[in-house]
Amino acid sequence: MIDFAKRYLQALGSPDGGALFDLHAAEAPLLIDGKMVARGVADRDAFVASHQAALAGLRAGQSGFPDRGEPTLDSWDPAGVLRFSVPDPQRDAPARVAMGLVQEAGEWRIGWVTIADGPPRDYAWGRAAALGDFPFLPSQQVSRSRDWLDLAYRRRYRLGRPTLHFLPGANFGCHATSSCCRERYEISVPPEAQAFLDALPWEGEEAHLRGVQLASKADGNLMLKAPGEVCRFLDGKGHCRIHARLGTPVFAPCVKYPVQFVEVPDGVAVSLNFRCGSACEGFGPPLEEQADELYNRLALGGMSGMPDALLLAHDRATDWDGLAAAEQDLLTALQGPGEIWRRLWVGLRALEARVAGEIPDLARYAVEALPPLPDPADTREELQVLLGHISLASPELAHIEHVYPRAHPLMAQERVAQFLANFIHSKYLTYILDLSTAANTAVLLYALVLALETATGPEGPQANTWIAKGALPSPLVLGPTLLGVISANPARLAELGTPALGLGFLRALAT
Repeated sequence: MIDFAKRYLQALGSPDGGALFDLHAAEAPLLIDGKMVARGVADRDAFVASHQAALAGLRAGQSGFPDRGEPTLDSWDPAGVLRFSVPDPQRDAPARVAMGLVQEAGEWRIGWVTIADGPPRDYAWGRAAALGDFPFLPSQQVSRSRDWLDLAYRRRYRLGRPTLHFLPGANFGCHATSSCCRERYEISVPPEAQAFLDALPWEGEEAHLRGVQLASKADGNLMLKAPGEVCRFLDGKGHCRIHARLGTPVFAPCVKYPVQFVEVPDGVAVSLNFRCGSACEGFGPPLEEQADELYNRLALGGMSGMPDALLLAHDRATDWDGLAAAEQDLLTALQGPGEIWRRLWVGLRALEARVAGEIPDLARYAVEALPPLPDPADTREELQVLLGHISLASPELAHIEHVYPRAHPLMAQERVAQFLANFIHSKYLTYILDLSTAANTAVLLYALVLALETATGPEGPQANTWIAKGALPSPLVLGPTLLGVISANPARLAELGTPALGLGFLRALAT
């Protein structure tokens, strides 16, 4: 069978795409101009043209599976699964391949092919695993792939091992509570994920999952799980059946959560979604000790890219160095001494200075007196309105009654500081709006924690239950919420995107 592997690699690297086409079985998925087409109904000439275009891209420097090495046999299952390895000079490690083969007219033909990065699988489960790669690779990467092996290789290795940037004190270890697969979240997947689900060969007690059809959403994606719904793929112990069968999660949201990756010029910023209880409470080892696991999550789940423009405030553009310096001021202040309101004050005063083109003086801001508010009633009313919007966006907070928050020493001060620093470090609102809006939102989240510590709900006083519940909204909730506030009242864009707003809120909270 190693001769078959050699023929395949030769065809993969040959401009004659017809040879590669002919090696595939009728049921095999092919890529033609970025679309998935079964070999039995595919146009041969169209495949050849697509293959040649992708090959030209590889010659221009794009990454693809290393097809020029000598393959070595890893294993052969006569039931139709071949595993072999090829030297990979791009990674200085062998690239391992799993290939499903079927007999057609007395000849072996390829039914599927993928990277062998999990436990050995039979033909049916291997085919499902291969199809799981297609929906979660950026479309431009799919369109530049010669065949399914390029696609699988790029999903895992296209990003390489960029420098990862962590916050001090960022810890996480999954405790398998499956809360992320249960009530509070919506999980959507691309429409191409249906082909993967259709291929899953459920049997026995899991046979009821055969033929599961996901509902379509207005945006064209499919609803894997609605808010308030338990994921259908959980077993009786709360474990994912897909993960158990394939040895890895497949859907990009499941691969990454609760880790968040965002592009920066010199690598990737890594943050956590604090709606995960384990992340919120800081359970588990430091992220910097989990590099291999994080690179795997990054490869399979992808990252958010940088925006075209970077803004310190809604009307103040900057370059990356300017943004990074201003963000570091905020993080340094949050990791410093004192009550949270003072730390936020220092960070926002520093941001105010940078927006004005001045050099910040964090030491002076840490001891200066707060000037009186000219209109404290109006400021407090605006703070209450925005807190109401945020509370309504989070189901855990919607039924909690709280009084107007006042600054006081927090019960879990350093966890709150870590949460706010993580929020800034995630860059979510910074990238879609501006750094001032992100910093002002951190002030709102602090006010929300103050309110929750003195609030009551259906279960009585809330105190610190927000930590155990992971109740504070994530950036993915806050972003649409604040954008909705802005779209309803465009003048709010200028207010939210100015450090003066957050400074005013802090004066209202602290006096």
